[in-house]
Amino acid sequence: MFRKDFKSKGYTQVKSSDRKKLRQQIQQIYPTLNDDILSLIIPTGKGEDFTSCKLLLSTDDDILVYSTNKIPWFFIVEDQKSKTERILPTVYLLWKCPDLLTLKFHTHKHVFNKLMNGADLMLPGLILPPGCVTPQTFRHVQRDQLCSICLDDNRYPIGIGQTTMDGDDMYMSGMKGRGIVLLHLYQDALWNIGPRTEVPYEKEQRQLFITDQNKVDENIEHACAQTSDNINTLNLNEEAIPVSITNESPNHPESMDEILNTIFLYLCQRKAKTYELPLLASHFYTLMQDCVPGLTLDLKLSSYKKFSKFLQHQQEINNLILIEETKPGV
Repeated sequence: MFRKDFKSKGYTQVKSSDRKKLRQQIQQIYPTLNDDILSLIIPTGKGEDFTSCKLLLSTDDDILVYSTNKIPWFFIVEDQKSKTERILPTVYLLWKCPDLLTLKFHTHKHVFNKLMNGADLMLPGLILPPGCVTPQTFRHVQRDQLCSICLDDNRYPIGIGQTTMDGDDMYMSGMKGRGIVLLHLYQDALWNIGPRTEVPYEKEQRQLFITDQNKVDENIEHACAQTSDNINTLNLNEEAIPVSITNESPNHPESMDEILNTIFLYLCQRKAKTYELPLLASHFYTLMQDCVPGLTLDLKLSSYKKFSKFLQHQQEINNLILIEETKPGV
């Protein structure tokens, strides 16, 4: 958004009444901001400097930036879809409150130059624990959600962006494609009108999700015993599973649910210890497909519709999958 230079229409002091309104808006949008930070970015004292400045971007968009003592703290843009105004923080504000945005992504340092040249952040560029992407990894991510972007293991962001897809789509894409559209970045034209300070450093303590194999092993036998009465026929001595399906048509969700549950429990009970975990869910689904020669698993014929929902069901109902947090890899 600010990769190219813009035209400025000059600074204007913000009236006291407008300051109070802005402060209330900021508090509602970013409730984690404490009073000290609020007083810093929106001073309400008589004679204290707090200005607005309208910027005309190279895209012909108008952006309103708010500053104190020439430090831009936040800016207002119009959301193209909802046609409502959005109040977004600058990197200067994020360096005061690095966890201001609930959603945060890390990428590699060498990616920064590509971002500066106008590239968006691609999903393969995200830093994640090896082999740890599951349907739960990004379950909290929504499409068009505001997020901060950090380099390597630094908790202080170098920019902000907006997601292009939700967590399910990120997972089902195989972590490929454009993940985040950049809105503002360290060293861009907006950063340049401020004091041009460098990015602070502090090691990130944010946690990501992984599957814990020990907890899975503890619950496998218990869950299988509970559900064994509902399983039709499994020949556990064979590599393939001869599944005996009832007279009910497999086009019914109940039939496909039963087939999925049967194969899932078989793999957990008999094969889990032969796999190197954590295991990508897409790989696990392939293993399920290969279990029964001649049988095609069709999630659309099940009540789950999506594999991510099926796995979530297994975690919540059978307690076979435990999602724990770990520090992001570098």
